[in-house]
Amino acid sequence: MTAQEGQPIKIIKKNQFGQTLIEFVLLLAAVAFISFGFMSTVNGIIGERWQDLATRILEDDTQQLQLQ
Repeated sequence: MTAQEGQPIKIIKKNQFGQTLIEFVLLLAAVAFISFGFMSTVNGIIGERWQDLATRILEDDTQQLQLQ
């Protein structure tokens, strides 16, 4: 490999360990944020569904139960 007029091109190996570490941390944070958001949404929906089912059972006149 030569540059202009026969001069060799210098290939410089850059130390990218810091950038790789930052990218990994940011990617891990994004995945954790999305996961926790998804799980809180799903758990809230499941909780509301169980609450609704318990209320329907308690509204039955043949049952002698109370919701705690």
